[in-house]
Amino acid sequence: MTPDQEADSIAGAVNIKTQSPFKKGGFQFRAESGSSYNQFGGTNDKRGAFTVSNTMLNDTFGALLSVSYSETDRQVDNIETVWGRYLVPVIPATMSSSVSGAPSLLIDEVFAPVESLFKDYDTNRERIAVTGALEYRPNDDMKLFYNSTWSRFTDDEYRNRLSILYSEGKIVAGATDSKGAFTTPRIEKQIRHRIQQNHIISNELGFDTNIADGKLKGSVSLATAEQDYPRRDELLFRSSLRPTISYDYSLNAKEPYISLFDTKEHLNIGSYAFRENAYRDADTKEDTVAVKLDFEKDIFVVGVKFSDSERETDGSRRRNRSSSAAPSLPLSAFLTTEESKNYSYLLGNKINTTLANEYFDLTKASSPIRVEQSLTEDYNAEEKIAAAYGMVKWKADKLGVVAGVRVEKTKNVGGAPVFNTKTGAIKTQTSESENTHVFPNLTVRYAFNDGLIGRFALTRSLARPNFDDIVPRAVESQEGTQLVVTTGNPDLNATLSNNVDLSLEYYFDDIGIASVSAFYKDLKDYNYVLRTNGTYITNPAILVRPENAPKGEIKGVEVNFQKQLENGLGLFANYTIADASINVGRVYAGRSKFPLPGQSDYTGNVAVFYEKGKISARLSYTDRGEFLNEINADDAALDLYWDGRGQLDFTAGYKVDKNIEAVLEAKNLTNSAGVRYYGSKSRVYEYEKFGYSIYFGVKYKH
Repeated sequence: MTPDQEADSIAGAVNIKTQSPFKKGGFQFRAESGSSYNQFGGTNDKRGAFTVSNTMLNDTFGALLSVSYSETDRQVDNIETVWGRYLVPVIPATMSSSVSGAPSLLIDEVFAPVESLFKDYDTNRERIAVTGALEYRPNDDMKLFYNSTWSRFTDDEYRNRLSILYSEGKIVAGATDSKGAFTTPRIEKQIRHRIQQNHIISNELGFDTNIADGKLKGSVSLATAEQDYPRRDELLFRSSLRPTISYDYSLNAKEPYISLFDTKEHLNIGSYAFRENAYRDADTKEDTVAVKLDFEKDIFVVGVKFSDSERETDGSRRRNRSSSAAPSLPLSAFLTTEESKNYSYLLGNKINTTLANEYFDLTKASSPIRVEQSLTEDYNAEEKIAAAYGMVKWKADKLGVVAGVRVEKTKNVGGAPVFNTKTGAIKTQTSESENTHVFPNLTVRYAFNDGLIGRFALTRSLARPNFDDIVPRAVESQEGTQLVVTTGNPDLNATLSNNVDLSLEYYFDDIGIASVSAFYKDLKDYNYVLRTNGTYITNPAILVRPENAPKGEIKGVEVNFQKQLENGLGLFANYTIADASINVGRVYAGRSKFPLPGQSDYTGNVAVFYEKGKISARLSYTDRGEFLNEINADDAALDLYWDGRGQLDFTAGYKVDKNIEAVLEAKNLTNSAGVRYYGSKSRVYEYEKFGYSIYFGVKYKH
């Protein structure tokens, strides 16, 4: 990272460059098309893309057009279980007596499920992108360019959910941390249809010219991003049956034994009655304008940049529990004959999407608006960033030095309606912050010989919070009985990081590299997510809010090896170990120091590849250790973690001729799961699998 790059890049910076028609010159055409098979559901994905470019008018003018399309059709298995502490009788009351002679009861505290949600997803995701580029080069000293991108992302998802609400019943005496039973829990079934659409349009106009024995570059860009939810519709049914349900997580915490799937009361469709419908809309629009100017002469580089981003979100919530909102058809009419399964659990039957949508369209407008929840989801925010930098790039025989400084001034203004839980009044609360940060930079490169290179860097960087993290908004979400309210924090600061990096790289005489590097990051105001128990609009709720940790650090070592061996074989391996922590400056459940959220103790990649003649192939495995996801302020045993995950992939290509190549991609061959857990791996919160996929396609270039 150097001073001419954005400072918002603690983990590093990626320099994305738009394709240029002058990269190779003349007429160029590339295309790809293919389809994949998905393990879950036996569905197929589609993918297609082409890029065409040409230079003309004596190679002074170039044009490029690129179009891509993809559609994925996936089925996902997902189980979410919320855990809590329960007081449980451990012996009958008659076995002991108090001093007065009355029976006494021995009580134990155990962990047990609050609710289990079995979610069967059918998802369709469509991605369309169009990129255009125009470039004019009248001579070697001047370049004018215009780039434009349009993209649309549509996620269309149906979800069939079976809920076991243990907390609505009573825990049975004798329960342990891994097994037990509840009397009279509730059973619910929910039908949900969600469509999310994102539209992004960006335009950039710029120039690059030689002037005054130097090079001047500048650009103006405009970008608009919109997100809306044409549907986020839910229909909930509740069973009148309340059987005793036992559970056992001792043998398999991810797919536990649950007696309901033996007794099958949840399959008695006639026992379900209408509970509620719920609708949620949210439209978000963000506009960004940016101006950038850079000048380089000899060893000196200076530049300025200004950006202004405005975002506005308007949401609404509706819910109806009146009997008049009940469908005229029973639950059985909303289900097909196709079974709905989640791992080995039979949930019932899949959704009749046509009838579900007809019901949603008929009842949405008449469903009462939830005023408080609708208003407090809204917000507006603006962020202005003014930056200036200067640096020197000096190079001698073996030594190269980049030194400089970047200064960024950030101003944030935001506002959102806030509900007063004491008075019931709603008023608009505004927030405003302004900060100036200085980012010094020193990067040194030294070549000990032709093959051995050392690097050293002292840098400073930051990570700005998201808009919705710094405005005083509140967003409700509910799964089963759990009300979760996510709020913004107007006092949230950007995370600052002072970085030290040292590396040694050895380049083999033939193709290959071996390297080792050490890094240290001193963090200030690290952003983390805090979860607490509280109330919201008089209702018990889990409150989720971003906070700053005053101190934190990351230190670690990375080793890397890549070598082309004989006969086309090659090996790539990378392994990083890190020790990372934060001090939150206050005490949560007896603790003030935590592992750094989002940071694994290790990450690793290894790949064996073959490249010779017309054939190329690569078998790769990636692995990442567990990491902290959220801090629970009330109970250390309920901190939320992501479990470690490894994935095996395979890619191959065969060049039919100089223009055509057949490609094969096999992803997630081991069907590895995404797992989150509370404090201990015996208390699994989320267990999700999406299966492997195998893609076959053809590439063409001319």
